[in-house]
Amino acid sequence: MNKLTHFLPAAAEMIRQHESGTPQYEVQMANLRAALRMAYALKAGFLPNAFTGQQKVELLQRLTAALDLTEVDSGEPLDLAGMHLLICHKTALDNQGTLCLDAAGSAEDWADFLGGVDLEYAAGKQHTAASMRELEAGTAQAVGVRMIFTAGPNLMTHEYRSFLEQLAAYAARHGPVQAASSSSVNSNIREQPYNSSRSTSSKTSNANPSTKQQSYQQVPLYVAPVNQQGQQQDRSRQEQQSQVVHEATGYIMVHMDASAYQVYKTIKAHGGKAVDIITRRQQQQQELSQLTNEARNRLRLRRLTKDELITHEDYVSACKQLLSNRDLLLRCNIEGLSVRISDKNRVVLDAATVDIACNFHL
Repeated sequence: MNKLTHFLPAAAEMIRQHESGTPQYEVQMANLRAALRMAYALKAGFLPNAFTGQQKVELLQRLTAALDLTEVDSGEPLDLAGMHLLICHKTALDNQGTLCLDAAGSAEDWADFLGGVDLEYAAGKQHTAASMRELEAGTAQAVGVRMIFTAGPNLMTHEYRSFLEQLAAYAARHGPVQAASSSSVNSNIREQPYNSSRSTSSKTSNANPSTKQQSYQQVPLYVAPVNQQGQQQDRSRQEQQSQVVHEATGYIMVHMDASAYQVYKTIKAHGGKAVDIITRRQQQQQELSQLTNEARNRLRLRRLTKDELITHEDYVSACKQLLSNRDLLLRCNIEGLSVRISDKNRVVLDAATVDIACNFHL
């Protein structure tokens, strides 16, 4: 591994020469996107983490050329107002009405697709997807969780809409899940027709100040598709306990064929663990933010970021190492750089960033 004290001065010089002689890709992308919005009222995006800044600029330029070709062919510009377009690795109209373009395609290929796609149908799909997002948000608020979500392919299914509508109706009758005490979840919430007197007595029971109530407004709820093999029913109680709550993010998983009563019961059973995970994660993020700010300010960096591949522990260790060697690193021209803690030392000219290995040696 290159020693950081040898690597940094050369890396800093490369970045500064690059910045002085090359227009920033961010500026070029902003200008191209603005032109697309003004000319077509079109929102263009990219598959996350798939393309460099230079590639994004080239792809937007290709998109502009493709749109010019469609105008030549038809004699008038395409009506793409409000459409969502994603440059990725396939050309297709997805189930949410997004126009997907394969980055490997030519301007002519893109023009053929855009000129032939049923834009009215695509707009209808986008409208339906937006209404589903609204249903998700409204149901989450009624249930008393942070959000409800599912994988993209499941969003537009009849099963998912039915799940949300039934859960929303149940929440309208029984209130948010945190309104039910731990002792009442099995006794006061039943899969029975709504009865106003029962609801009143339930609320009265839950209002007992001696009963501890738990809020789950931080907790996301993930809705998984139905398990066709029936394996869900065969899992042991211990396996269910370990799989219902996502250990890294704290979301609770339920299946699309679960009744609203079962969803409430699952949240009550596992919500405490989910809240603990989320709270620890928030504390960790706060500590990380404080450490990042300290390292960035004391080393006089433009930016300090973390590669997704690097663990929390390795990032913390690297930041502390940078801080403990501040004076030496400032003499190596680290000041003013955009630094990312990564797996090895390298210069990323496209992003005007210097990567520093998390286990760097001076």
